[in-house]
Amino acid sequence: MRSRYLLNAFLVSVAVNAVLGIWALLSDDFGSTQGKVLATSFCVSGAMLGVLVNGAPLARRLLWPIPVVAAVAAATGFGLMIVIVWSEPGGDLWWKLLVTLAVVASGATLVGLLALPSLRSPFEPLRLAHLVATGLLVVTVVAAVWFEFNDDWIMRLIGVESIVVAALTLTVPALARFLPPEDTTGRPLTRTGDTIVCQKCGSRLDHLGRVVQPTKDTLSGV
Repeated sequence: MRSRYLLNAFLVSVAVNAVLGIWALLSDDFGSTQGKVLATSFCVSGAMLGVLVNGAPLARRLLWPIPVVAAVAAATGFGLMIVIVWSEPGGDLWWKLLVTLAVVASGATLVGLLALPSLRSPFEPLRLAHLVATGLLVVTVVAAVWFEFNDDWIMRLIGVESIVVAALTLTVPALARFLPPEDTTGRPLTRTGDTIVCQKCGSRLDHLGRVVQPTKDTLSGV
């Protein structure tokens, strides 16, 4: 129910952003204050989107508490952006904080989303590898921001870690889509909440493979 209210609020904010954007393009007296209002509206929409995207991992408590970290970091980052827009503070501290929150939110959100698809047991280490690689990338980028590393080796390291994360990000969903888990009869399975659903017969199994909601085909032995 909460996610439904949040979704409705997000859609309203998108509509407001569209109206403000059109006003900015057509108005002759669109000044600094109006620009800040528009930026604030976009930030509010971004904060709600950050929470919505992490809604499924949050609801299923996957890799807890990573989805919480992702949602909080995203909302805090956009909130900090609003503060920066209106107060226009000087110094690098504010921007370092903003980049840190953005990197943490992006990495945690990506990890949470890749925890959603069901994988066959032999492929599960790829998901763990993605978690580790993404964590290392986040730590490296944050360290480079705060300690102001400008050396060539740190840029190369970030590049290598980014390529590994990108490769695993593409591989995990592809394996989940084209090589889904199967039951003992070879039927493909998909995970829904705390149960596994056979795509062909519709039977629901628990995490131990026991049938908790058989279908007519299952009862008849098909």
